[in-house]
Amino acid sequence: MLLNNAVGFGGCGVVYWTVAVQLHLFLVYPLLLALLHTSVGPERLARTSGILFSLIIPAISLARYASSLARHVTLPLPALGHPDLDPAWIEPILSYFHGPLGYYSTLTRATNFLVGALLGLLVLDPGRWAALRRRRGAWAAVSLAALAAWAALVPLRRPFLAPPDRATAQAWPARASAVWAALGYHASLPVSFLVATGLAALMLFPRAAPARALGRLSPLEPYTFHAFLLHIPVMYWAEAWLAPRGALLRLTLAAPLAGLAALVLAVWCASLAAAAALGALERAVLQPALSRTLAVVGW
Repeated sequence: MLLNNAVGFGGCGVVYWTVAVQLHLFLVYPLLLALLHTSVGPERLARTSGILFSLIIPAISLARYASSLARHVTLPLPALGHPDLDPAWIEPILSYFHGPLGYYSTLTRATNFLVGALLGLLVLDPGRWAALRRRRGAWAAVSLAALAAWAALVPLRRPFLAPPDRATAQAWPARASAVWAALGYHASLPVSFLVATGLAALMLFPRAAPARALGRLSPLEPYTFHAFLLHIPVMYWAEAWLAPRGALLRLTLAAPLAGLAALVLAVWCASLAAAAALGALERAVLQPALSRTLAVVGW
């Protein structure tokens, strides 16, 4: 599992490469904090960490941008397994996904993790949080701006919705490809900022309708990580069922934002249902069986 993000395209289980990245970050992050604690002392730890993380995020993004330009990576990338694929595409595809700054790289995904760390530094510091509460209207504007920016990026997904048997790509300009690569191909870095600003806004306005609605979903919390691990297989199943009928392509091309939102909602509802079913199976069958096994061996 520790090396799963370096194996194949996503490794075993498709989505479990993300678990490998999380394990790497959970191992390195405490060591980094311990080093900073020793170097600058506890009084300056939060401030130094915030400054450092704010510098690391754009530095990694700029490095990905430069790497994409240097390797002449042109998005969208064609399907690697297509029999008519031009051999010249193979190296850019492999480097894009599995290079030191590739899609599955822990270094690349550290940007998402550090956005969450910055949010934690903001929320857990009483002084900063009190100052933010006094300016919560401005923060709400920032959150809405992040949502609008993400919505503006959604139509750019259209070129990625080509038929899966295509051997060549409708090439984007080099700089446009590099910008998209710097954002994480599927705009993962802007989504991280959107989630962080949105969560802070919900905490600043706990009586607002979105915050109350989110609170009603708290019973689903035990299943969210399971649903995350299941959402890729569910999405592939949906694509396999919808794509041959042309429904998926028509939906997303006709209404990119609404179509994507509907697809995401359907996939996550199905994933949560599957996660709840697996959780019930685990409690009813697997946990009792494990307890009996441990009792037999004397543990």
